Amino acid sequence: MTHALGSPYWRDLFDIVIVQAMKPSFYSNSDRPFRLLNPRSMSQTWRPVSSLERGQIYIQGNVGDFISMTGLPGARVLYFGDHVFSDLADPIMQLGWKTGAIIPELEAEMKKAFSPAAKRYLAELLVLENMLKNYQEHSRPELVAVMEDWKQRRTEARRHLKTMFNPRFGSVFRTEKSPTYFSLRLSAFANLYTASVDNLMNYSLDYTFIPRRTALPHEPDLNFDLDIRLTDPD
Repeated sequence: MTHALGSPYWRDLFDIVIVQAMKPSFYSNSDRPFRLLNPRSMSQTWRPVSSLERGQIYIQGNVGDFISMTGLPGARVLYFGDHVFSDLADPIMQLGWKTGAIIPELEAEMKKAFSPAAKRYLAELLVLENMLKNYQEHSRPELVAVMEDWKQRRTEARRHLKTMFNPRFGSVFRTEKSPTYFSLRLSAFANLYTASVDNLMNYSLDYTFIPRRTALPHEPDLNFDLDIRLTDPD
């Protein structure tokens, strides 16, 4: 931590320091008490710990004792972890904590997703899919040939979007229109996610993160609702 934070006084940055918590059993094993750790000898004391004090380092413990000693209700806790299952599943499902996931791969994904090429292919794909949806029941011969061209262009746009992230399996978060299994688990166990916790420094402590509304299949898509109709030139 001294190397990571550039200061030997890194403990002053935290109210409570717990090491070797042994997650996920930290959330389920109530028989393991907190012990005080001596950072110089790297040995633990065996006397009971009745309170968690600033500036000290505690080893192991369990979440039940942590809550009783701190008095923190679940709604007031925002817990960050870098492993979706071992870090975040139990806090959000069992304790009702708010959770945040640290996903370092997100930075590279976002650079590719927000690149001009990705935006161009995505815009083309969305327009083509809406035209195919609206024109597919028309039987005019000249339109049938045009629609075949649209389908081919749609396939190419989808291929380009996939290979931009990874030539074999595409994005970590999306497979064409659907989220990947990892993305679904991330949505279930994390209230928010970011590439680095440092990104939160761009927001005030009073900032409220409001999730983007995603239209269900039976709902109107207000973000992209093109009403395209085939009309005669006259």
